[in-house]
Amino acid sequence: MQPFRFENAWVAHDSFKDVLSNTWQHGAVDVSVNFENLTSALRVWSRERFGDIHKRKRRVLARFKGVKES
Repeated sequence: MQPFRFENAWVAHDSFKDVLSNTWQHGAVDVSVNFENLTSALRVWSRERFGDIHKRKRRVLARFKGVKES
């Protein structure tokens, strides 16, 4: 599994706060459990909302490079 990467663009999405509030358990003794739950939920949410943004970025940059070279 790839390391977790937080994307700043997520914060601007309307449903980001819902994922955060639905996942984070306030008053939980073990903060690491909250982080594990949150990262799992964010991975699923990101895949559903954005798809593979890194793959899309590579494709856009490759197209941009092709246009720039022509």
